[in-house]
Amino acid sequence: VITILRDKFPNDPPEELAILDRSLIHLTSFVQKTKFYSDQIILDIQEQNLSSLISEAITGIPADIKKKTEISAECPADMVLYCDKTHFLEVMNNLIGNAVESFTSVGFIQITCQRQHQFIVISVADNGPGIPEEELPFLLEPYHTTKTSNHHLGLGLYYSNKVMKEHRGTIKVKSFPGSGSVFSLYFPARPRRLKK
Repeated sequence: VITILRDKFPNDPPEELAILDRSLIHLTSFVQKTKFYSDQIILDIQEQNLSSLISEAITGIPADIKKKTEISAECPADMVLYCDKTHFLEVMNNLIGNAVESFTSVGFIQITCQRQHQFIVISVADNGPGIPEEELPFLLEPYHTTKTSNHHLGLGLYYSNKVMKEHRGTIKVKSFPGSGSVFSLYFPARPRRLKK
């Protein structure tokens, strides 16, 4: 239909055509993101140096975000994590991105890594506004978002939770309204299997 309308009005397209174009772009993006985040998670678990993974996650943050965010990371140089690297980096991207978007001015993110009993725990803490208590039970549900812009689908934390479940781990959230939030990823310290 859009192609027919473009052919009909090659020099002076009506405003409705521009609206259809924007809607089509948005819908295509929505379908692609929904498919990516809702498809079955297939892991390629490998032994990874956790400090290097965290460095790669921070390096991948766009420059404009780094300008308004101070990020620190504390991770033992020899700590090992058994995970799927691609999915791990996407989860970290979601957590860091959510923290940055909550800031109203320059914000601070602290990433820490530690061993707790049978788990390796990676925590992403921020000094943003925190999450209202009534929102906490719904954070990991699909299509739930507290953001007001129309490019957020409410799938980032849902996807992250799916990734953690596939790793036989979990996400825990603590929030302190007015002073920040902490998202902690609990990965088993020992995997059940590694792909060769």
